[in-house]
Order: sequence, then C-alpha cells, then structure tokens
Amino acid sequence: MSLLDQLEQQARDRREREEQENLLAQEKGAFYRTYTGPAMRAIFEYLKKLSQHLEYLDHQQTVDYHIPHYGDVTAKVDPEFTVALSSEKGVRSEIKIVATGHIDRAKSPDITLNPQQVDVMDTFVRDYSLHGEKRVLKSPSGEVVGATFRIHGKILLQGVVRAAYSEEHIELEFVNYGGLMQHRRRADPRQIDDGFLDKLGKFLIGEDRSLFSETLPSGVKKQIRETIQKDQEAKRLEMLESEIADLEYEEEKSSTLSGRLSQRLSALSRKLKGEG
Repeated sequence: MSLLDQLEQQARDRREREEQENLLAQEKGAFYRTYTGPAMRAIFEYLKKLSQHLEYLDHQQTVDYHIPHYGDVTAKVDPEFTVALSSEKGVRSEIKIVATGHIDRAKSPDITLNPQQVDVMDTFVRDYSLHGEKRVLKSPSGEVVGATFRIHGKILLQGVVRAAYSEEHIELEFVNYGGLMQHRRRADPRQIDDGFLDKLGKFLIGEDRSLFSETLPSGVKKQIRETIQKDQEAKRLEMLESEIADLEYEEEKSSTLSGRLSQRLSALSRKLKGEG
C-alpha cells in the first residue's frame, strides 16, 4: 500500500471513530436532557422546600455518634440546612447539602487517655472535623503521662448528589447522618419520583434510613462488602495497636517503679550494713 493510501485509510478510520463518538455523545446528551437534568432539578427544588419547612417549624433532630476510644456523644441538628446547585454545561451538575449539629457538652464523657491513645484521638478528631477540650497531664518530673479529653462543639452533616453528562445514573453520598459513617448509592434518573424524594427527606431528618439499604446490583454489593471488610480489618488492627500500646505503657511504668524500688532497697541495705 502506498503512503497516500495509508494516509487515506487512517483518515477514514479517524472519521469513523469521531462519528461514533459524536453519536454516543448525542445519545448521552439526549438522556441527560430528558431524564438526568430534570431529576437533578426536582431533587434541588425538593431539598430547598424541605429546608424551608424544617426551619419554619423548628424541627428538632438529635443524632447519636459512637467515637472509638472515647464513647457516645449526642448532637442536636439545626432545623435548616444549606442547599447549593452548581453545574458545568455539558459536563456535570452537583447538589451540596450541609447541616450543622451541636454536640451536647453536658452529655460528653470526660475521659483520661495515655499518650498513645491521645495521638489516636487527635487524629480521629482531626479527620472528622470534631472539636474537643484536651488537658495534658504531667508527672512531678515534667514527663507527659497522658491527657483528659472531652469532645464538644460542631459536627457537619454533609451530602452531595452528582450527575455526569457522560453517565446514565445519579450518585448520592452522605456523611455523618445516623452516625460517623458514609452512605452511598446510585439511582436511575428515571426513578426519581415523589416516592424517592419522600425517602430522601425522611433520611435527612432521621425518620427512615431505607433509602440506602435497598436492593443493589450484585457487583455493587460485592464492592461494598469488600470495603466494609477492609474498614473492619483496619479498625481491628487499630484496636490491637492501642491495646499493645496500653500494655507497653503499663509495663514501662511497672518497670520504672520496680527499678526505683530496687535502687531504694539497695540504698537502705547499704545503710544498714554501715556502708553508706
């Protein structure tokens, strides 16, 4: 095949690919305009009305959180929440939801942690944007031996609903609703109806969590199970590391005390023998 023939063949192949890509983009664009776009607008309008009604009625909601190495705390959630819709034409659209909870300081335990546990707690508080009072404890010699800790302040309950122009589904992700956890699922835009919106509203106010426990495709279930198993294993290892650190800390204290006692007894023995 001559050079010119090769170039003409490459040009034909390229035009065919471009035509196929354009056709696919048109099909997905039509799906977005027909189903996804209207579904996103319906969700946004519903959430705006929900927030307005909750604020007007001063709806009260409390959420209990279990914090590893600390205990249980309770947060009172503000009735209203912010809802914002952003979009990039031909690319994606996104709805963000943010509610604010206030941890009841009076119901938060005041605990004492050893140095290793303090490091774990500091990391956890930072990762989940929590707040707390920490008072460092020192020995008479000035050595840090631990700290007292009490969690309080704000905790953010956040959600995001995403739709990509190139996809035929809507993604939902919510954090800190019903506990320190993430809720995720995909939804078919063609199934965003009054029943779906009602379940979403009840999920946000803590009345019904079934929106994120409905039947999922087997592939998605497998992925979720693997993620949960990894999280459980990580938490198990973290607990083991904490227990090991506790034992090492107690052993170190015991060893130090034993050493001091031995030195004291030796000194007394020398005095009794008249060697001191």
